[in-house]
Amino acid sequence: MPKGKLGTETNPFTPFQIIVTILMGGGLIYLIWRLIQDLTSREIFSEELMVVDKKKGEFLEKLKSAGIPVIKFTPEKLTEERKIVGIRRSKEKPRAVIIAPDAIDTIRDYLFLLKAYLDEGGRVIILPHSDSEKGKLPFQVATIKYNPEIEGFLVHSRMNIWKHALRNEVEGMLAPHLASEMIVAVDESPVDREILTLHNKRMGIKGSVAGVMKQGKGEILFLQLKLDDLAGLSQKSVLRRTIEDILTYFQNRPVEGNNKEK
Repeated sequence: MPKGKLGTETNPFTPFQIIVTILMGGGLIYLIWRLIQDLTSREIFSEELMVVDKKKGEFLEKLKSAGIPVIKFTPEKLTEERKIVGIRRSKEKPRAVIIAPDAIDTIRDYLFLLKAYLDEGGRVIILPHSDSEKGKLPFQVATIKYNPEIEGFLVHSRMNIWKHALRNEVEGMLAPHLASEMIVAVDESPVDREILTLHNKRMGIKGSVAGVMKQGKGEILFLQLKLDDLAGLSQKSVLRRTIEDILTYFQNRPVEGNNKEK
């Protein structure tokens, strides 16, 4: 330390400067820790989907015919997927689960497994269900009916998810493939993120055709698109390319807090 006029050693830092230095150092350490946590919690899901389908398995076969890699749901396989998403830095890629239209009865006796899978960080895609089946879903969002054939409905996305489809194509050409209900944001409908929004300025109607809801460490994607004719469409169709982009976004996007050790 430098010496003062009387030869005594003096501290070049004031107590205030010392406190500020300590706080800044602690803040830097915290930021580095959060970055490490974020990097180790990033989960890339497998391209292969686990399909919950009706007994005949017709929707599963349509996805296969469309070239989408899929496996059939079984409670044993879902239990394995739960273990994979619960293991930090697992070498295996977990599968997302997709529930086919009106297929909720297939998994009714195993909803506890589905919830546990989501709580660990899993991801579930729920396709449109009819009024008689919608009430059986364990996870609910508010919807309103509308006629997608009425002119003036446009689909938008504020997110940069497009890799195969073009934004202007989706806005104007996706309407024939929309379900007859859209998701609306109300207090009872905790949609955390809207991937695709739908609105008609002339009629003053606005909602979502692809909305994400958090569940535990995982996420649920409510997808209001009709995929029954997916297999019969060409690889270049707007619907095919839109589905590819949505699945890529949903399966590859990191979720904060995913795969943390307990």
